[in-house]
Amino acid sequence: MRRGIILFDHGSRDAERNQLVVDAAQELRAAFARADVTHAYLELAEPTLPHAIAALVENGCAEIVVQPFFLGAGAHVKQDLTKIVAAAAKDHPATHIFVAQPLGPDPKLIEIVQTRIHEVLARNAVREPRENP
Repeated sequence: MRRGIILFDHGSRDAERNQLVVDAAQELRAAFARADVTHAYLELAEPTLPHAIAALVENGCAEIVVQPFFLGAGAHVKQDLTKIVAAAAKDHPATHIFVAQPLGPDPKLIEIVQTRIHEVLARNAVREPRENP
């Protein structure tokens, strides 16, 4: 059975921001070499999730995993994504579409945040002024 994986992001008017999702999907291809890995956006950029799902189905994928590229399960994951996947399931009844959990909460994210804070503090160390005796 052919499998598809979609990295699903909000989308942006900023092309550089959207390129981050394209690059992340490219890196996932190495980890899932036997799957068709792509990306999709909710809005503001192409391809949209319905288009990405349709393309994977057309390419022969009978199973698709949608990975939200969101920190948490807010309205876009709970409502928008749920509606899109339900409609896609009706449009492609022979295809199994699964939705993975968003990225957080996860202790690995906190480790990344801590690292970023330490990095900026190390680059921008401010010395406390000494009091005159």
